[in-house]
Amino acid sequence: VKSFNVGDVVESASTENDGHWYQCRIDKIIQTPDGVQYAISYLEDSNVTNVVDASQVRSVVENTDQAEGDPQFKTNKQRALESREYKKARREKKQERLRKLEEESEKDKKSWQSFANGKVKKKGKKSKVPNIMNKKSMFATTESGKVCSVNAYKYWWMFVGYK
Repeated sequence: VKSFNVGDVVESASTENDGHWYQCRIDKIIQTPDGVQYAISYLEDSNVTNVVDASQVRSVVENTDQAEGDPQFKTNKQRALESREYKKARREKKQERLRKLEEESEKDKKSWQSFANGKVKKKGKKSKVPNIMNKKSMFATTESGKVCSVNAYKYWWMFVGYK
Protein backbone atom coordinates (compact mmCIF):
# COMPACT_ATOMS: atom_id res chain seq x y z
CA VAL A 1 0.00 0.00 0.00
CA LYS A 2 1.40 3.32 -1.04
CA SER A 3 1.86 5.98 1.66
CA PHE A 4 0.48 9.47 1.12
CA ASN A 5 1.19 12.89 2.66
CA VAL A 6 -1.17 15.50 4.08
CA GLY A 7 -2.70 17.55 1.26
CA ASP A 8 -2.37 14.86 -1.43
CA VAL A 9 -5.34 14.42 -3.73
CA VAL A 10 -6.33 10.75 -3.86
CA GLU A 11 -9.31 8.57 -4.70
CA SER A 12 -11.25 6.87 -1.93
CA ALA A 13 -13.74 4.03 -2.09
CA SER A 14 -17.29 5.05 -1.35
CA THR A 15 -18.56 4.48 2.18
CA GLU A 16 -21.92 3.35 0.75
CA ASN A 17 -20.20 0.41 -1.05
CA ASP A 18 -21.60 1.44 -4.41
CA GLY A 19 -18.33 0.53 -6.12
CA HIS A 20 -17.42 4.09 -7.08
CA TRP A 21 -14.22 5.96 -6.24
CA TYR A 22 -14.35 9.65 -5.35
CA GLN A 23 -11.60 12.26 -5.38
CA CYS A 24 -10.68 13.60 -1.97
CA ARG A 25 -7.89 15.40 -0.11
CA ILE A 26 -5.99 13.93 2.84
CA ASP A 27 -6.44 16.16 5.90
CA LYS A 28 -4.74 14.07 8.57
CA ILE A 29 -2.72 10.82 8.87
CA ILE A 30 -3.60 8.64 11.88
CA GLN A 31 -1.22 5.88 13.05
CA THR A 32 -3.07 2.93 14.63
CA PRO A 33 -1.86 -0.51 15.81
CA ASP A 34 -3.71 -2.04 12.84
CA GLY A 35 -2.04 0.26 10.33
CA VAL A 36 -2.47 3.70 8.82
CA GLN A 37 -5.78 5.53 8.51
CA TYR A 38 -6.46 8.76 6.67
CA ALA A 39 -8.87 11.56 7.55
CA ILE A 40 -10.16 12.72 4.18
CA SER A 41 -12.51 15.40 2.87
CA TYR A 42 -14.25 14.98 -0.47
CA LEU A 43 -13.55 17.60 -3.13
CA GLU A 44 -17.19 17.82 -4.28
CA ASP A 45 -18.49 18.29 -0.72
CA SER A 46 -15.81 19.67 1.59
CA ASN A 47 -18.13 19.48 4.61
CA VAL A 48 -18.01 15.65 4.61
CA THR A 49 -14.98 14.17 6.39
CA ASN A 50 -14.35 10.44 6.82
CA VAL A 51 -11.65 8.27 8.35
CA VAL A 52 -10.71 5.39 6.05
CA ASP A 53 -8.14 2.59 6.04
CA ALA A 54 -5.14 2.70 3.75
CA SER A 55 -6.64 -0.13 1.67
CA GLN A 56 -9.55 2.13 0.68
CA VAL A 57 -7.33 4.87 -0.75
CA ARG A 58 -5.50 4.89 -4.08
CA SER A 59 -3.62 7.49 -6.08
CA VAL A 60 -5.52 9.57 -8.60
CA VAL A 61 -5.42 8.38 -12.20
CA GLU A 62 -4.65 11.41 -14.38
CA ASN A 63 -6.77 10.28 -17.30
CA THR A 64 -9.90 8.49 -16.14
CA ASP A 65 -10.13 6.70 -19.52
CA GLN A 66 -6.93 4.85 -18.71
CA ALA A 67 -8.20 3.32 -15.48
CA GLU A 68 -6.90 -0.10 -14.46
CA GLY A 69 -10.05 -2.02 -15.34
CA ASP A 70 -10.62 -0.41 -18.74
CA PRO A 71 -9.95 -3.13 -21.36
CA GLN A 72 -9.46 -0.56 -24.11
CA PHE A 73 -6.16 0.68 -22.64
CA LYS A 74 -4.22 -2.52 -21.99
CA THR A 75 -0.48 -2.55 -22.35
CA ASN A 76 1.28 -4.92 -24.71
CA LYS A 77 2.56 -6.93 -21.74
CA GLN A 78 -0.98 -7.38 -20.43
CA ARG A 79 -2.21 -8.43 -23.87
CA ALA A 80 0.68 -10.88 -24.31
CA LEU A 81 0.07 -12.37 -20.86
CA GLU A 82 -3.64 -12.81 -21.53
CA SER A 83 -2.87 -14.31 -24.93
CA ARG A 84 -0.47 -16.82 -23.38
CA GLU A 85 -3.01 -17.79 -20.73
CA TYR A 86 -5.75 -18.16 -23.35
CA LYS A 87 -3.55 -20.30 -25.61
CA LYS A 88 -2.47 -22.44 -22.66
CA ALA A 89 -6.10 -23.06 -21.72
CA ARG A 90 -6.96 -23.96 -25.33
CA ARG A 91 -3.98 -26.32 -25.50
CA GLU A 92 -5.05 -28.06 -22.28
CA LYS A 93 -8.63 -28.43 -23.55
CA LYS A 94 -7.37 -29.89 -26.82
CA GLN A 95 -5.11 -32.37 -25.02
CA GLU A 96 -8.00 -33.42 -22.79
CA ARG A 97 -10.26 -33.89 -25.82
CA LEU A 98 -7.60 -35.95 -27.63
CA ARG A 99 -7.04 -38.05 -24.50
CA LYS A 100 -10.77 -38.81 -24.30
CA LEU A 101 -10.88 -39.75 -27.99
CA GLU A 102 -7.87 -42.02 -27.50
CA GLU A 103 -9.54 -43.72 -24.53
CA GLU A 104 -12.72 -44.28 -26.54
CA SER A 105 -10.80 -45.73 -29.49
CA GLU A 106 -8.85 -48.04 -27.14
CA LYS A 107 -12.13 -49.19 -25.61
CA ASP A 108 -13.59 -49.93 -29.07
CA LYS A 109 -10.39 -51.66 -30.12
CA LYS A 110 -10.45 -53.90 -27.05
CA SER A 111 -14.09 -54.80 -27.61
CA TRP A 112 -13.38 -55.80 -31.23
CA GLN A 113 -10.31 -57.78 -30.19
CA SER A 114 -12.28 -59.64 -27.55
CA PHE A 115 -15.00 -60.35 -30.13
CA ALA A 116 -12.43 -61.65 -32.62
CA ASN A 117 -10.91 -63.90 -29.97
CA GLY A 118 -14.33 -65.31 -29.11
CA LYS A 119 -14.34 -64.06 -25.55
CA VAL A 120 -17.62 -62.18 -25.84
CA LYS A 121 -20.50 -63.93 -24.09
CA LYS A 122 -24.12 -63.79 -25.14
CA LYS A 123 -26.46 -62.14 -22.70
CA GLY A 124 -28.22 -64.64 -20.47
CA LYS A 125 -25.98 -67.56 -21.46
CA LYS A 126 -22.68 -68.68 -20.07
CA SER A 127 -21.37 -70.19 -23.31
CA LYS A 128 -18.85 -68.43 -25.51
CA VAL A 129 -19.64 -67.12 -28.96
CA PRO A 130 -18.18 -69.49 -31.57
CA ASN A 131 -14.98 -68.32 -33.21
CA ILE A 132 -16.18 -66.88 -36.50
CA MET A 133 -12.86 -65.45 -37.56
CA ASN A 134 -10.57 -67.79 -39.50
CA LYS A 135 -7.09 -67.41 -38.10
CA LYS A 136 -5.37 -68.89 -41.16
CA SER A 137 -3.97 -66.59 -43.79
CA MET A 138 -5.63 -66.58 -47.19
CA PHE A 139 -2.17 -66.87 -48.76
CA ALA A 140 -1.17 -69.96 -46.80
CA THR A 141 -0.43 -73.18 -48.72
CA THR A 142 -2.44 -76.34 -48.25
CA GLU A 143 -1.26 -79.32 -46.18
CA SER A 144 -0.26 -81.16 -49.37
CA GLY A 145 1.96 -78.27 -50.41
CA LYS A 146 0.28 -77.61 -53.77
CA VAL A 147 -0.04 -73.95 -54.57
CA CYS A 148 -1.98 -74.03 -57.85
CA SER A 149 -4.60 -76.36 -59.21
CA VAL A 150 -3.96 -79.16 -61.66
CA ASN A 151 -5.85 -77.37 -64.41
CA ALA A 152 -3.44 -74.43 -64.29
CA TYR A 153 -0.61 -76.82 -65.23
CA LYS A 154 -2.17 -77.40 -68.67
CA TYR A 155 -1.77 -73.75 -69.58
CA TRP A 156 1.59 -73.32 -67.94
CA TRP A 157 3.54 -75.81 -70.08
CA MET A 158 2.50 -74.02 -73.30
CA PHE A 159 4.40 -70.88 -72.35
CA VAL A 160 7.63 -72.55 -71.27
CA GLY A 161 9.11 -72.53 -74.78
CA TYR A 162 8.19 -68.95 -75.62
CA LYS A 163 10.62 -66.35 -74.43
